[in-house]
Amino acid sequence: MKGNKGLLKKAMAFLLTLTLVIGLIPVMSMTAYADGVQYVERSWNGSEVVQTIKTADCTPISNCGEELTSGWYYVNTDKEYGSSDRLYITGTVNLVLMDGKTLTCNDGINVGPDSTLNIFPQVNGTGKLIAKGDTNNCAAIGGEDGQNCGNVTIHGGYITADGYNDNEGEDGAGIGGGDSGSGGHITIYGGVIEATGSNNGAGIGGGTRGSGGTIDIYGGFIKAKGGEEIEATGAKYAAGIGGGDVGNYNTINISGGKIIAKGGDYAAGIGSGDDSGSEGGIIKISGTAYIEATGGIDAAGIGGGEACTGGNITISGGTIKAYGGSNTSADPDTGGAGIGGGDGASSGNITITGGTISEAKGGTHSAGIGGGDGGLWNKIVISGGTVNAKGGDYGAGIGGGDKNSSTKSSGEIIITGGTVNANGGGDGAGIGGGEWTTGGTITISGGTIHEG
Repeated sequence: MKGNKGLLKKAMAFLLTLTLVIGLIPVMSMTAYADGVQYVERSWNGSEVVQTIKTADCTPISNCGEELTSGWYYVNTDKEYGSSDRLYITGTVNLVLMDGKTLTCNDGINVGPDSTLNIFPQVNGTGKLIAKGDTNNCAAIGGEDGQNCGNVTIHGGYITADGYNDNEGEDGAGIGGGDSGSGGHITIYGGVIEATGSNNGAGIGGGTRGSGGTIDIYGGFIKAKGGEEIEATGAKYAAGIGGGDVGNYNTINISGGKIIAKGGDYAAGIGSGDDSGSEGGIIKISGTAYIEATGGIDAAGIGGGEACTGGNITISGGTIKAYGGSNTSADPDTGGAGIGGGDGASSGNITITGGTISEAKGGTHSAGIGGGDGGLWNKIVISGGTVNAKGGDYGAGIGGGDKNSSTKSSGEIIITGGTVNANGGGDGAGIGGGEWTTGGTITISGGTIHEG
């Protein structure tokens, strides 16, 4: 018995000692971290995108649930969130897409107005993020129903934001606002990005009845398409980049990258959605941007959706192709300008100081640069660059659309420099009025002009 008691005392003493030793070991978090995950940060230096390779200590996405709070995370393995598992961003979240890995969010990523999502690639830029819209009026990346988008900055990677999601999406943007939500502030420095709006949401920008917010594009390859046409419910009405259905655009700055933007029916490729009744916002195109913008039915390639003016458009650089949409089923046919107003709307104020407009072609009865069908021009100033503008049937190359019934006269066209090739369609002027547009003031004091 005495021997057994001695063994028991020794065992108790060992356990006590072990407990004390364990108590001295620092408590470790159950979340594993990776030290020094490499990523690429891009920025704009005023003339081009520059990049810096950095490192950060990150939490692996494999350890995370349906909410990411402020901090650094990395996609360390292929991970998929289910169709009822929306990923919520709270605070400022930095997400590194590791080369060769894919994060799929089948219920999208929620970035509300008080949150920020920064997406970084690694050196090869092969990491992927796939986000899909849902039936609850949410953006694929951005706001949920009735919510504005917060701040989304994309430095690179392969990004697919599909608000349409095989007819599952309802009224949210691809990247931007949910139903009735604005686009917040969206910045793109690089990557390969394909953004498609839902029923009435922009590819990049506002959800239904939502404005585009502020959109800054400095680089990357971007395909943006407004709300899809859905069988049995007709065409949908959001811009490729800009406003959702009945939504204006606020500010769109494009300084670089390759952008292909297509509006849904009655919505601009870049600009406002259908029937926003707005005076437009601000579009600035500069630097090395390459843009192909196609308007939906009766909408401008760049500028206004149907019944929306072009706003304030400034082009100082880049290479641009812009095509207004036509409605050949109407009687008579109608259309939107290549750059300027949608059907029935004026050009807004258009200033061209540089760059190459390879082709600005108006839809039926619309100007290449200026008013949509039935639209006047406000003020068009060209002082540099190369401009090739072709009016649709009976529209001017630069100036007014056809058959304006307003008692107002058009404004001014001022050309002081650049190379301008302007050809009217049918009986439209090369520079001036469409077939029935009331004339304004035209002043040409410089440049090389070819008018037909």
